[in-house]
Amino acid sequence: MVFVVSRRAGRVGGVGVGFLAVAIALMPGTGKAACADDKKDDPANLIAALKDNDAQVRWRAKQALRARGPEAIPALIGALRDESETARTSAAYVLKHISPLDAAAGAALAQALNDSSAAVRAYTIEALTTMGKAAVPEMVRVLDKHDVTGIIAGADVIAALGSDGADAVPLLTELLAYDDATVRAAAARALGSIGKTAKAATAALTKALEDTEYPVRDRATWALGRIGPAAAPAVPAIVKRLDDTHAWVRRTAIHALSEIGPGASAALPRLRQIARDEDDIGVQAMAERAIRTIERS
Repeated sequence: MVFVVSRRAGRVGGVGVGFLAVAIALMPGTGKAACADDKKDDPANLIAALKDNDAQVRWRAKQALRARGPEAIPALIGALRDESETARTSAAYVLKHISPLDAAAGAALAQALNDSSAAVRAYTIEALTTMGKAAVPEMVRVLDKHDVTGIIAGADVIAALGSDGADAVPLLTELLAYDDATVRAAAARALGSIGKTAKAATAALTKALEDTEYPVRDRATWALGRIGPAAAPAVPAIVKRLDDTHAWVRRTAIHALSEIGPGASAALPRLRQIARDEDDIGVQAMAERAIRTIERS
């Protein structure tokens, strides 16, 4: 099939037209040209149009595939493996707009989390997120089997799912000890996004507060705050982060203690000291709010 787009200024039926795009299909076996109605065209032919040099043709093809809904999923799965980055990006983009996505789509999207293109991975994460809890089994497999790129992307999906990602807590907890710091930070962020139902990770997150990389310490501190009162055993370790070498970690520690509430009362003396002596008025204000929250709870 060949798509031809013509642009011409003029009027159609008395209505002004800035440009008119018409997709022409060469009908297989006849050699005859006919207008290709997006609603009647075959999804495989629309996939071919995703690689067209003309942006308008690609846009029309994406809209037509979106309109097809689940019927277009098999063709889009194939496009996720296309050697053309443009086709893969477009396929992931369209899939995020189709609901419901089936198990085959979930598996194909999980594989696409390893794609070399950041754009493909970004749309893939969004598409998987639309699946909700149904995406979690695939994400657990990703966390267990993929390389660093895939694991980070899988953790980002879990983070976007929030509490629906609770089944991934055991693997995310293990990843806090992974040898790559970006993976450790991504795992901590995902655990924090899951929130209270990630309380089983409290001990591992507490250990992560001593990580040599500040993004890991920061995300682990934040995650403990998100877990809330159940993270009270981590308070002594969080108090140490109030003297962290990185300002963001210190701020996150104040917020985490506030989120833990009365279980963080042991931190009050240090928080009062910060509220009194800290040069940064923003940090002073945070400490004062944390004191009020802990005392009021």
